[in-house]
Amino acid sequence: MSPRHADQLSLAFRELPVTADTGTKCIRVQCIYCNEVKAKNTTRQKQHLAQCKLYLQAHPEAAIDADADGDDADGDGDGPTGLSMGGDQYNAALGMGGTTNMGFAPNQRINGNMPGMIPGPAEGPPRKKQKSAVKQPKKSQAAPDPNDIPLATIHAAFEEFQPKAGDKCSTVRCRYCGTQRAKNTSRQRDHLRACADYQAVNPTPAVAAAAPMVPTAPMTQPNGVNNTLDHLRKLPTPQVQFDFKLMVHVQQRDEVFSDVSKGQWSGRIGSGMVAQGWFAITGPAGAIQRTIEGSFLLRTDINNQTQTSIPCKIHGTINGDSSRVSMSFEPPTPSNYAFLLTAPYVATGVHRAHEVVYEVYRVS
Repeated sequence: MSPRHADQLSLAFRELPVTADTGTKCIRVQCIYCNEVKAKNTTRQKQHLAQCKLYLQAHPEAAIDADADGDDADGDGDGPTGLSMGGDQYNAALGMGGTTNMGFAPNQRINGNMPGMIPGPAEGPPRKKQKSAVKQPKKSQAAPDPNDIPLATIHAAFEEFQPKAGDKCSTVRCRYCGTQRAKNTSRQRDHLRACADYQAVNPTPAVAAAAPMVPTAPMTQPNGVNNTLDHLRKLPTPQVQFDFKLMVHVQQRDEVFSDVSKGQWSGRIGSGMVAQGWFAITGPAGAIQRTIEGSFLLRTDINNQTQTSIPCKIHGTINGDSSRVSMSFEPPTPSNYAFLLTAPYVATGVHRAHEVVYEVYRVS
């Protein structure tokens, strides 16, 4: 359809209201001539009007423009509506007599030479766009930053949680220093670059280069051969594996002690309840970091009429509402959970008003 009829789109279609019954959020329009419904799209609406027989009967000038563009709406090879007009027929269809006031010249390819029409310039073959002989230099890719922290490392270094029920803003907590902030990858990466606890374990090249060099003292082996401390770097790196999650409800006894009223635990090694326990937080009032210790009695769910009791203790530090502790176990009864005694355990926790949550990891 010619661009000069594009303003008729708004007159030829009406928008349908979007309701729950339609099952879609897309805006739909309906042709006022043939009542066909389609999604609102300017190009497809133009294509529809170029093929709508009722519209073309009401607007013969649009049918002639479609013939000039080479469209064949009805598939009979003579244009969209079968129209093939000479000069007089063309002007008669427009109702303008022998000439038009719009300065419109009919297409010679469709309607032939009309009386009084000045032939236009002959159309030659389309010119091909010449390719530039100058080759554009390829953009050099920037070398990767050695101090950049991988995305997987960032996700592993933070724990995501919601401080308030129904809060749409996600909050993350650094597993190394306990700092809380809104979830944002760039800011989390910046935090890890400045986090002393993270850099102590995973130093970036810039931090490692800035660290003072410690001279290695010679070591004398039993056979009398001197060696250096560099051999200690070949020791295996400890691996941390998540084992279970512990959540307890507490009641404040005094300024130091809190008693566990109830709780539960579950994870890779099993699940159960917390029968009893207590916390004690000591240190100067208002101090940024204080000492925390506690004791619990974990009991497993009844399995084949067997229930295991697992005493455990914690000891570590608390900074604000976040704590990092080491956890030790005493021999369980019965001994089916004796594997807890074969490796050290660490845990990170968060302390709320009447609730404490710990994630416990096995170090191997």
